Amino acid sequence: MYQKIYDFLEQYFPSIEGCILFGSYIEKKDKANDVDLLLISERFSFSSTESFTYKNLAFNTIKINFSEILNIIAKQFKQGNFLSHVFKTGTILIDVNQELSHIKKYVLDNIPNASADVINFDLSEVRFKINDYMEPLRQGTGLTSENFLQAARMVSLFIDYFLLNNGIYLKTEKSKNKYFFQNYPTEAIELSQIIDALKKSEKIKFINGVDTLISKYSILINEKYSNNFILDDYTQEHLICYVEKIFKFSEISELIKIIKEHNQNVKFFIYQIDEENQEKEGCYIVINNIDQNINNDKKQWILFFQKVFSNIDFIFPYNNIFCYPKIKFMGYDNELIVNEFMYLLINIIFTNTLISKEEIIFGIVIDFFAFSTLNISDAYNYYLIKMDSKAKTSNFLNVNRQKIEDKFIKANKPIEISLMQRFSLSKEKLINFESLNNIPQIIHLQVLDRILSVFLSKDYEKLYYMYAINLKLNEKIS
Repeated sequence: MYQKIYDFLEQYFPSIEGCILFGSYIEKKDKANDVDLLLISERFSFSSTESFTYKNLAFNTIKINFSEILNIIAKQFKQGNFLSHVFKTGTILIDVNQELSHIKKYVLDNIPNASADVINFDLSEVRFKINDYMEPLRQGTGLTSENFLQAARMVSLFIDYFLLNNGIYLKTEKSKNKYFFQNYPTEAIELSQIIDALKKSEKIKFINGVDTLISKYSILINEKYSNNFILDDYTQEHLICYVEKIFKFSEISELIKIIKEHNQNVKFFIYQIDEENQEKEGCYIVINNIDQNINNDKKQWILFFQKVFSNIDFIFPYNNIFCYPKIKFMGYDNELIVNEFMYLLINIIFTNTLISKEEIIFGIVIDFFAFSTLNISDAYNYYLIKMDSKAKTSNFLNVNRQKIEDKFIKANKPIEISLMQRFSLSKEKLINFESLNNIPQIIHLQVLDRILSVFLSKDYEKLYYMYAINLKLNEKIS
């Protein structure tokens, strides 16, 4: 049935680990003029798109690394979630490791639905913009080159309005236009009259047509919609203080101490995000609010953070909808398990001030992989891909592998021996990772990354530490 697609993959992407067919080719193979494919591989360094022509058929590909799938779906949460839509409606053609099937089941059964919030917000924005864009057109002398593009944009806004008002959220202009003209014939005819006036530069006819639509469909709005993208809710289970800076481990240790002194009963953890990741770069302090009821003490907490970060920009509470943790870790239960690991880590740092950073990292990595189905080499490759992604010179890791390794491994050669000497196991296990068995393998490295971010804020540091720990485990000096 899809032999031409398999031939294309064999030609351009041999041994691809995952492929999902989506779009019009699934239902209207004979009428479709292109093929849309989501390609998943551990060899892709970063997300990208690429188009091909093969046997007189256009192929549009989206290429994503396995480790980034859930991060991207989480980031797209409340933004229409195109990738989630692909998993819901697409057909899996190749799934070597069965991970796409696992994600598809999660997306179909458990992924949170935020479409109502998105549609309300975007519908309000569209209505406001239609009214806002009309004012300069009414005041102008005609459809000049200066305001022609603005008038053309209004046509697109009307399409957005008709779709959103019927609960349809589509991300690309191509998909919006196609769906609109196929499913809304009455509105399409009305809009075509405006398009004809625009083509002929007939300003009065264009404005009258727009006013007719605005009146008929009650589109007029003068104020923007206020929504939960701006958060002022202190009653959530977890509250986040986002700080626009990443810190050294010594500073994180001091920050933990300060928070504990402010409230010794508070349960919290900290993680950090380096530049060029799906989440915004910075430091995230996550407070368990289930027992705290910060809503009653919010003024004290705000003043506290103002004092701690007096010279640094911060947001409290921060609305982390653009990398939704429940999706990032494939469900609420998994998120709670990860959070427990992080709470334990904070207590370890707070109560074991005499243990070095390297000793804690070494012990945690050893304990982690004692329960994970992955290994230290997988973690090393995970960060190698991250660094290759930042370079964006080629979207295949094998092309740049030696160059990336030379840059970050050889550069740290002078500290290699001394670093390995600081790696030693503590007498007791620091964290029991047995519950890691209950978490899907596909997110294991994201869990480890969150843990390591407390000690190592930069991805290149994590890459080098994985390299050095692997050397230590193999008891050899390169």
